[in-house]
Amino acid sequence: MPTKKPRIQALLEQDIYLKFKKLCDQDMRSESQLGGKIITEYIKQYETIHGEIKIDE
Repeated sequence: MPTKKPRIQALLEQDIYLKFKKLCDQDMRSESQLGGKIITEYIKQYETIHGEIKIDE
């Protein structure tokens, strides 16, 4: 089923991509799922240190 969630694209060095792919396999997640999890966790850590990121809508 198609999703309406926003997409991002990232360019990685080959060795970093292969390591990322290995983590996906170990965590039994797709590249998209693990990428989303990593970004979400990074934002939570950032906001813990710097405060909430305000979004102008």
